[in-house]
Order: sequence, then C-alpha cells, then structure tokens
Amino acid sequence: MKEIKALLVEDDEGVASLYLEILARGEIQVDHVLTTREGLEKLAQAPYDLVFTDLSQNPTGVEVYRDAVARGIKDVYITTGGGKESLLEEARQIAGQRLLERPFPISKIFAVAEQAKQRKLETPKP
Repeated sequence: MKEIKALLVEDDEGVASLYLEILARGEIQVDHVLTTREGLEKLAQAPYDLVFTDLSQNPTGVEVYRDAVARGIKDVYITTGGGKESLLEEARQIAGQRLLERPFPISKIFAVAEQAKQRKLETPKP
C-alpha cells in the first residue's frame, strides 16, 4: 500500500488533536503545523497527498489552499468554525465543496482520507 501523507494547518490544539486521532486511525502520516506560514514552508519542502488548512489564520488558510492546488495536490480542504462573512464567502468561492464548516460529521474526515488513499492507489508511479 502506498503511504498517504497529509498536512494539517490548525492553531486550535483541541481541533488538531481530533484530526490527528482520526487520520492516525486511517493510517495516514500527518505533519501538523500551527500557522499558515509554517504550512506554506512545509508545502515547499515535501509532497503531500492531502491538506487540511484552517481558514482563520493570518494570512488566511486560502493562501495554503491556493499554494497546495498550484502544486497539483488534488485533496485540499479549508476548514472553519466561522469567522468574518467576507472571508467565508471568499473561501466558498475558491474551495466550493472543499470548504468544511464546523460542525461537520467526523465521518467527513474519514471519507476525505479514503478518497485521498484511493486517488493515490490509482495514480501510476512516475
């Protein structure tokens, strides 16, 4: 089985620990960082199959989303527990169905992880 590597950009330790626990159950290796800047640095250093970025960062999670998509990562999600409506609207326009607004069912994280696994299995090695 091909290893799945995920990046989690989340400054709320309680939220992050939930993601880390769920993704570990799915046997996904996760790099967790607290800030958007750290997330952008990680994206520049290593390839990822799956990215979750918190919207409410400064700069915003939209920057991580754009950078990850530009790098060809197919499974990129913006997560949020709310915030300024203008920022939420921007995220909705950019990410569409890949904006996960809390609360959402934990099963959504499992489904996203399984989708990334399936995509990796179907991708031929270079």
